[in-house]
Amino acid sequence: MKPADPTKLNQLLQRKSILMLDAIGLTVNFIDTIVRQSPGLITTKKGKKTLPLELWLEILEWTREWSWHLLVQPQGLEDGSTNTLICAKIPEWNPCGRLQDNSDLEVYEYYLNQPGDGPNDDRPFTLPQTLDKDSTWKIPVTALGQEDMILCGDLRVPDVIARVENGECGICGKG
Repeated sequence: MKPADPTKLNQLLQRKSILMLDAIGLTVNFIDTIVRQSPGLITTKKGKKTLPLELWLEILEWTREWSWHLLVQPQGLEDGSTNTLICAKIPEWNPCGRLQDNSDLEVYEYYLNQPGDGPNDDRPFTLPQTLDKDSTWKIPVTALGQEDMILCGDLRVPDVIARVENGECGICGKG
């Protein structure tokens, strides 16, 4: 598993490999960017009260201990003041933790990296068919390749089991 490289977005979009998104990490990155510009940009509804930068940084540091990983597929690039990678959530997949043997594992990893190849019946997950508000994730290109590993590619089955499936593995009996 490697962080998505912002200099290789065209390759990422051509291959349409399955990626892993840390949704909480993306949110923390967004808030961190705002409060570092000016902590006063985030205020209460009543009274326009703000928190000092030091307190925001402590909150964000604590929040970084949490993660919520999703499987997504890149769909396009939106140009604007901030270039944004558009990804769609993978709606359904066969849990990696239920794989039976190395052959199943190899097939699964093949489809993670080349999901458009081969027959649909063999693909262990459903590819997104439409982009709607609930399944679309917009990731600023500036958030890619950072140490937070917000978006990762070159996935392997253990990565999916550990992060997306919360370590639940039927093969090794863990989780």
